[in-house]
Amino acid sequence: MADEFEGTSDEDASAPSTPRVPQTWNADDALDFLVMERAVNPSESVEEMSRRLFHENLPTAVASIVHVAIHSPNEKTRLEASKYVVERVLGKIGTETLDEGKSPWEELLANVVTNGVDAAESHANSAAPAAIAAEAAKPNENDVTSPIDPDLTEGN
Repeated sequence: MADEFEGTSDEDASAPSTPRVPQTWNADDALDFLVMERAVNPSESVEEMSRRLFHENLPTAVASIVHVAIHSPNEKTRLEASKYVVERVLGKIGTETLDEGKSPWEELLANVVTNGVDAAESHANSAAPAAIAAEAAKPNENDVTSPIDPDLTEGN
């Protein structure tokens, strides 16, 4: 029975105790483990316990996926595990994102729109002072001012 657990050979007898993980699945042992977890953390919801267990076992799961990607005797299994690792780290091909989380097409479109708006605003701002000056230089037909004294106007 000791052979079905990792790290339980005679060579490891003097080693510090580590959790004994069964190499085969046993539903009764798994249920006993969950009952123990519930007894240790009675106020924890099922979802909280599940998230905690995932979080606690994440490094082992990652190592397991990487091990399969490198050492599986089945090429298809190695390829699928390798693709999973690459996609988790780099993202799926065709859905790459830049710094702001936008795809290259979204970034390109945003640049075109932003640059177009900036150019229009810049043109409008540079043209505005000239238009205002031209409008101010036009004489108003209703204004009659004295060329000698601006204070002397009709109606004053």
